[in-house]
Amino acid sequence: MSDVLPYPLNWFAPWTWFSPRTWRMIAIILAIYIIPYLLLSRRGYWEADVYDGDGFYYFTPQNTDRWRLANRTCMYFFYPANQVDQALGFGRPAGCDPLFEIQ
Repeated sequence: MSDVLPYPLNWFAPWTWFSPRTWRMIAIILAIYIIPYLLLSRRGYWEADVYDGDGFYYFTPQNTDRWRLANRTCMYFFYPANQVDQALGFGRPAGCDPLFEIQ
């Protein structure tokens, strides 16, 4: 029996859409995206638990423009992963900027 299914059934078999090499590349790209998200977000969750916060920051808050840029970049870059994480019930919303000036 051949590995190629007739056309109507081939649509339901996504593993046949791409070659094994392409699937490996997709897996590598997803790993490069997901692993840093998991490392940064879980570190942020731990820090939020220490300070009893609802959201989290990807990096320890500092009152600098460099920190704001890095945190916001991660917020936008990891937004899809964060939404999936929250939909699955494991995630928290990311915090934008702490209000350093409020006493």
